[in-house]
Amino acid sequence: MPDLDRGLLLLHCGGDESLAREILDLMLSQIEMVRSVLPDADPAARAGLAHGLKGAARNCGASALAQAAGELESDPSSETAVAGFAAELTTLEGILRGEGERGSAGG
Repeated sequence: MPDLDRGLLLLHCGGDESLAREILDLMLSQIEMVRSVLPDADPAARAGLAHGLKGAARNCGASALAQAAGELESDPSSETAVAGFAAELTTLEGILRGEGERGSAGG
């Protein structure tokens, strides 16, 4: 399962590379916000955070994050689900930061 399916993202964006880049930038901002509040969030807040990212992750082609978000949304008291979600956030954040660096170097 890829961490980021760029083909799916481009499909959702009608092939518009700049729109895809904008969506990935928004996703990175959302990931940063979630990572900052997740450690102190109660189970209800965890479920809300996971729900908010699940659809966005699916639309961006980040299926592993979407799956982890779904697991956390289903069981927000599970520390295993929290850890899995946090790990996927970290993975995708690294990918998106790398994409951003390549995008600024190329433009």
